[in-house]
Amino acid sequence: MKEMRLIVDYYKSRELSGGVQSVLEQIRQLDPRNSRLISLTDAEKALGFDVVRPPPPSLRRTLFMRATDLARRLISRTTPFSPLIRELVMQATMERPRWLPFESTASLAIDSYLKAYEELFGPQLVIRNSLVGNLIPLQSKQICFINDDKVSGPELLFRRGYYDLGEFFTTRYGAVSLQLLSARSASACVAPSSLVAKEMSKYGLKVHVIPHGIDTDFFRPLEKEALKREYGLSGKTVACWVGSTHPIKGFDYVWRLARDFPEITFILVFKDPTLLRSEQNVRIMGPCLPTKLRELYNIADFYISTSVHESFGLCPMEAAACNTPVVSLRTGVFSDLKTDEVGCVVDEWNIMEYRHAVRRMLRGHDNFRPRRFVQRELNLKKWRMQWRRLISGVDRAE
Repeated sequence: MKEMRLIVDYYKSRELSGGVQSVLEQIRQLDPRNSRLISLTDAEKALGFDVVRPPPPSLRRTLFMRATDLARRLISRTTPFSPLIRELVMQATMERPRWLPFESTASLAIDSYLKAYEELFGPQLVIRNSLVGNLIPLQSKQICFINDDKVSGPELLFRRGYYDLGEFFTTRYGAVSLQLLSARSASACVAPSSLVAKEMSKYGLKVHVIPHGIDTDFFRPLEKEALKREYGLSGKTVACWVGSTHPIKGFDYVWRLARDFPEITFILVFKDPTLLRSEQNVRIMGPCLPTKLRELYNIADFYISTSVHESFGLCPMEAAACNTPVVSLRTGVFSDLKTDEVGCVVDEWNIMEYRHAVRRMLRGHDNFRPRRFVQRELNLKKWRMQWRRLISGVDRAE
């Protein structure tokens, strides 16, 4: 790998955190001297133009959000209109407005940059986020990293009552088209779980499965009781959840669980700003730096993931590395889990199943050994070895 130049790109700005950004940064660290990490921000700056952004919230939308903030308080009440009110609130509290042209415009900007870069420097390999399509074909060898699976998520939401036709068609078909364009132009495709690999195989793609590596030196157990005292939670049972108000994260489930279990303090961490406020046994936090997130993982007696669909489940496994047991749907990395070391796996996305899993945690959250699983199966050494082997194979291929 000494002579290899890696260009790792993604369409989001570097300021945003998430699974794909974390992993692409780790890939760059495999050979930092000969690798360059490219973001949409870099491409915009180099090309001298800005990608079209969603317009800022209007006064009308701001007033609408205030009205739905009041409506949110009615969610827990059982009335014939509860589903409608819940849908209204979920729509109004989206952190980022959906914007159909954004992905394709961003992809075009990245591709324009990469094409110019290729002509100037002739990189040996481009590792690209699958959501950046190959709209301008490159001659360089490519690896397509498929972290965000846009196939299952929209369909699952649609079947479970989230009838947003605009999002269904633009995500399910628009984003998938970009993924397929990028994947089919690559020498190899990589997914973080067999769940994503199986979905992409429906399109005739052969996908290597390399689960994310977890930095267990950073995400490690800290002194739980000392941290609880520092956060004013001494003597309390604490659950931690990280996500957004988008329905794919199952936010309404965790809110209902907080009401079902008033004896548990729920820490809800948002990566982006949110209109939601702390109340009763719910603390709203975020965005958090990794050091803060590590503290919250350690404060928690268990981590809960209510996502309808995950490509991997990075936050749950970071929490597990801190030896905090996890409640999660059988999705992402949990879809192949054959051990109960990590915590309680919910087989159906059903509120009753989640309630049962939380009760089990209350009875014995100390009975699990999640860190042992992460150290054995998801350690960085194993992850680096798999990626280096893949890169070397692509490099040698004709």
